This record gives sequence, C-alpha cells and structure tokens, in this order.
Amino acid sequence: FAHFVAVLPENLGDDSAEVLTLTFVSLLQRVLTVLRDADCGHISYNFCITTKWMMLMPRSSGAYEEKYGVNSCGVMGLYLCKNRELFDLVKKDGWEKIQRAVGFASTVGQGSDEYHY
Repeated sequence: FAHFVAVLPENLGDDSAEVLTLTFVSLLQRVLTVLRDADCGHISYNFCITTKWMMLMPRSSGAYEEKYGVNSCGVMGLYLCKNRELFDLVKKDGWEKIQRAVGFASTVGQGSDEYHY
C-alpha cells in the first residue's frame, strides 16, 4: 500500500518547527499526488510521527468494509475492536488486507514528473 516515510534528524534544535513543517509538507505533496492520480474526490490520509520518523498514508476510505474505522493507530496495527464482530473481522482478514482496502496501491518504483506536487 502507498505510504511515505521521512527519517527525522536526531537533533532538531532551534529549527524543529521549520524542519517538521517542511517534512510534513513534502510527504503531504506525495499523498496529494496519489489522491489526484486516483481521481479521489476528497483529501484523506493517516499521519503518524515518532521522535525518529514521520509517515503519511493516503486513504481511499476511512472505514474497512463500512464497518471498521481505520485511523492512524490502525495504520500501526493497533486496533480497537469495540465488539466481537469487529474483533473477528480484523483477526480473519489481517492488517495487510485492511491497509490495502483503505489505502492505495504501492507507488514503489513510480517515477515523478513536473505534474507531481
């Protein structure tokens, strides 16, 4: 599935706000290109950040099979199943199938051109 990751500098120092903003905007541009190329009528993505990296994942849908909402925790494999039906669904289908369903195909190897954001 399509997702974009940037490694963050170890010592951000006084420039932390600028570095984090520029990193986010760079990843967001990649997300917007995927959404545009897929003729997606809305902007939807999940965002995850740690002290070491930042990741954005474009979403085609916020829910799996119209039953299970997938937020940024779900992208990391941390699922909250509010009932047995959802638990069984997640256990049966698994993380990768769910991510592929709510996301987009991998963009690995896809070149960029002047029309990419």
